[in-house]
Amino acid sequence: AVTATDLGVQHFAIYVDDIDAVKDRMVAAGATAMEGPSPLNGPEAGEGNRWLYVQAPWGGLIELVTYPSAQPWEQTTSLRRWKAASAKPTSDRKESQ
Repeated sequence: AVTATDLGVQHFAIYVDDIDAVKDRMVAAGATAMEGPSPLNGPEAGEGNRWLYVQAPWGGLIELVTYPSAQPWEQTTSLRRWKAASAKPTSDRKESQ
């Protein structure tokens, strides 16, 4: 059988704010959670910084990652990773017409 790595894809990663909630939603949608979430270590270590692999129903491997705390490497440079703003619903958002 052909696997994702046969096609040149090992996995892709998605940043999430709430790794536990996203894990639960993905499992409910048919994904299989691998062991974890586990703490990030090394240059990505920090309070609450965690990662987890899930296997999608079609076989693809997806890495969920969250790093709410500063990471050790941030002490040595002013550069920062890009992080998407949380998509929080607002009560004043108008419906599309």
